[in-house]
Amino acid sequence: MERTSFTTNRSWILGLLTLVIGLAGFQRAQAQDCPTPIGLSSSMITLSSARLSWTPVDNPIDNCWTVAIGGQGMTPAMGCPNIAQTTVFATVCYSGATGWSTNNPAQVNGVGVLTASSTTVSVTVTGLQAGTDYEFVVAQTCDGVSGALNASGCSTKGMFSTLDANPTVSTVSITSPSCPTVSTGYLPNGSFSVKVEDGSTCVGKYTITVSGTPTVTPGGTYTNVAAGTYMFTNAGAATYTVTVQTTDGCNHSPVSRTHTVVVPNGPDVTAPIFYVRDMFGVDLVDNEAATATVTTSRNLGSFLLPEGSCGRQDFF
Repeated sequence: MERTSFTTNRSWILGLLTLVIGLAGFQRAQAQDCPTPIGLSSSMITLSSARLSWTPVDNPIDNCWTVAIGGQGMTPAMGCPNIAQTTVFATVCYSGATGWSTNNPAQVNGVGVLTASSTTVSVTVTGLQAGTDYEFVVAQTCDGVSGALNASGCSTKGMFSTLDANPTVSTVSITSPSCPTVSTGYLPNGSFSVKVEDGSTCVGKYTITVSGTPTVTPGGTYTNVAAGTYMFTNAGAATYTVTVQTTDGCNHSPVSRTHTVVVPNGPDVTAPIFYVRDMFGVDLVDNEAATATVTTSRNLGSFLLPEGSCGRQDFF
């Protein structure tokens, strides 16, 4: 083989290697041109949804983002998590011409796109579990072009927790005062009990306060107690508001909830005992069981009989 031919071939090979190295360098530069999203945050958190936001370093027009959500402690082996490692895995895109779209519909699990601007991108994620700690990461694909050469790195993790299932408050029992409010023997000696039950996702502590007049015992408050049944005494015939505030252990919203208890007016269950005597003190008629039966009959007209033990004694 002539030397000149070998020299020519070697020059061609060196030129090809230079081209390959140059393309590789261009590809690396292109990958670095797609910046990693920053500023991950969460808001509008409910029992089963959350609004997740991040800041793209460049203009979000014509970009796509892969959002991966999993339980806290999510540690993918390399790069961003894949579908198998996450609870929610979806790709969302924004185009200046067509607006929002969602890629890979089979991968989307309760993701709806809300907004995009030059400073913030936000999505709403639904179908989450109540009372659960989550982490999420975001990767960006610039200009809507798929493939690793045009994708950013994985963002740092954002963290959020869905709300716990709310406790329930119910009335267990009510005892009315022994006498009606209109009687002179009326006392606010009624009572009622309320039951506080934990939600399904946590065990909490609560402060239970009762407001209303007259004030109930014990001072209208149980402080930092566990779920259970609690009695309030010295209750009058009135409407009471029971406020249950979460003090520890659960992530509830709102923290306080109210419950209404109506204590009815007391009945007068004792029949009045009456005597009708003449001016000489002779019984004409009575309803006293211990006295002898009186056979004398008189039509004395109609009388409004007084209350029994709850009221007064009248003499005619």
